[in-house]
Amino acid sequence: MPSKPDKYGMKIFWACDAATNYPLRGSPYLGKEFSSARPAERNLSIAANVVYALTSDFQGTGRNVTCDNYFTDLKLAESLAKTKLTVVGESKFLFRHQTTLVSYQSKRQKNVILLNTMHNEADLSIESKKPEIVLAYNKTKGGVDAMGQMAHAFTTKRKTKRWPLVMLFNILDLASIASRVVFKLKYPVDTLSHEDNRQRFNIDVGRSLAFAHIVRRSSITSLQNTVKQNISTILNYLQLESKLKASTSAPPAKKAKMDDKAGKKQTRCSLCPSKRGRKTKATCSNCRRAICGEHSVLFCPNCSA
Repeated sequence: MPSKPDKYGMKIFWACDAATNYPLRGSPYLGKEFSSARPAERNLSIAANVVYALTSDFQGTGRNVTCDNYFTDLKLAESLAKTKLTVVGESKFLFRHQTTLVSYQSKRQKNVILLNTMHNEADLSIESKKPEIVLAYNKTKGGVDAMGQMAHAFTTKRKTKRWPLVMLFNILDLASIASRVVFKLKYPVDTLSHEDNRQRFNIDVGRSLAFAHIVRRSSITSLQNTVKQNISTILNYLQLESKLKASTSAPPAKKAKMDDKAGKKQTRCSLCPSKRGRKTKATCSNCRRAICGEHSVLFCPNCSA
């Protein structure tokens, strides 16, 4: 699909919340033969069946469904109306008079006809002079596209020829989007809820998911020394080593003596191999172990708090 960020791959139809872009329900495209073999409604087209299936969990709730011209169908609108769901959709075709149709020309030689079961009056906006149906369509049409853009911007995808991995990467990307929507609703004033901190939110989620595995591996005695050093470096970077070794940490008085001692002379780096013999005056702010510049991590004052 040339208009999409990911032009090739597996196609999944999605129903998303228009306000938050939360992925509500998805359905992978399995081919025309399979789609026509198990239709949700026998009298609907394949595209209309997709909409009907994706909105089956919300029937009877009085919500509105916005879809583009590929999915818009008069029979679909009438079928959803029976389940107390309204439709606002763009269409290139004219249908029967029972359903409201709006012809709107936004640009020269570009005429748009919208099918609608939500509005019953020909209301115009006072500011833009556009029909209310057009404004409702423009306001709610971008949920799926916005979700796709967010999944493309920060993704776990890697190059692979195994389709189960492709599906897994897609699930992880959408799970990250969905979890942040829930997080923002529950903690609206948190710094991670800010729009500019989505990457930081994904990083924190990844660290939280990997931390338990890292701790499990650190207890394996047969690991190579290089692996142990990498694990120790990661734990220091996440500033979690102090919590894991709280029972063996030195008391405040002893820590002060260690600081004075470290300031007077150099000591061997606790993470470098012994054959290197690398010495340093710097110590970890949590465990007070000697650490060289190669194994230290810089933080700004805000992140180190």
